[in-house]
Amino acid sequence: MNFNKFYQAIAQNRLSHWLNTLPAQLTTWQKEHLHGEFAQWQKTLNALPKTLPEFFGALKVSTTLAFIGTNLMEIIEPHGKGLGHLFDSGKISADYPLMFAVLITLAVMGIFLYYIVVYLENIFAGWAIRK
Repeated sequence: MNFNKFYQAIAQNRLSHWLNTLPAQLTTWQKEHLHGEFAQWQKTLNALPKTLPEFFGALKVSTTLAFIGTNLMEIIEPHGKGLGHLFDSGKISADYPLMFAVLITLAVMGIFLYYIVVYLENIFAGWAIRK
């Protein structure tokens, strides 16, 4: 489409000022509306590394609590097939060495999961660890 006649018609009447300022207005509008929140996003992205110590602290707690919760559900669930069910079957048959072995295994697995998170924390947020 050719808009030359349209522009010439606008340029000859009182809208000529608008025609001259339109490109600058469009550029300003694009910067404000299309990229206006870029500064806010940039601040957020710059602040993310500062939150890593709190994130990994929460991850340490949530990993161990989730591990405890899943094993408790295996003990309660009648059709469980994991270590919680093995613990429950040892309780029913009064096999105390089995129950003790399951508890030690669960403790070792929980500590292992905790130290996996500690290792990841050392990789990603090692700068924040106090020594």
